[in-house]
Amino acid sequence: MRPNHVNVLGLQYQVKWTDSDDSGGDKLGWCDFAGLTIYIIEDQPKTALANTFLHELIHAVHYGMGINSTDEENLTNRITNGICAVWADNPDAFKWMASMLTPRKKAKRKSTNAKARKVTKRTANTGKHRSRR
Repeated sequence: MRPNHVNVLGLQYQVKWTDSDDSGGDKLGWCDFAGLTIYIIEDQPKTALANTFLHELIHAVHYGMGINSTDEENLTNRITNGICAVWADNPDAFKWMASMLTPRKKAKRKSTNAKARKVTKRTANTGKHRSRR
């Protein structure tokens, strides 16, 4: 199921799946920081779609962390291509990592019933053990 929203460093971006680049260019996706919207061109092969989505997420991370680079597009392309290649070759490692980053539900504590517990106490006079409930 493709996402319609993603949270990036406390900012919620809307994800819009579109059939054309409104700017008239040849982009496969773009990130509108002011509008907190990520646009992805739908008509791409699956691997390109995943790559484009990650690419735009990395742009959003750069923006959210205040990373300004004159070489941002080149850096983003290289990081995206590298992560996608590692992910494709090691899907189980990424499933494991996702499970480590997903908050777990807290386990319910078992109630202790004081009446049900058996307490053993040594008596001072006899040195023998006696049980009480």
